Amino acid sequence: MIKLIKKNNKPVITAQGEKCFWMCTGQILANLAELVQVLEHMDENTFSYHVNQDRNDFSNWIADVLGEAKLGAAVRKIKTASTMAKKIKSYL
Repeated sequence: MIKLIKKNNKPVITAQGEKCFWMCTGQILANLAELVQVLEHMDENTFSYHVNQDRNDFSNWIADVLGEAKLGAAVRKIKTASTMAKKIKSYL
């Protein structure tokens, strides 16, 4: 289930239940703001688990679950957690 909330006239999409992002660390994320907070403090091993040459779990979740296709495509090419956090933060 996806919940839509308006903040500053921009919709904030929050995933619920099984639509949330489940990190390899056990953390569960529900929206882009939470993802930014985690990315800003993420170690390289955790980032590499979710983003590598075979996949980009964050990009897929942003595009496919949250419905933000343009942002998902934009972060697909990013290879560091800090750069991805900045890109998402600027979008918000």
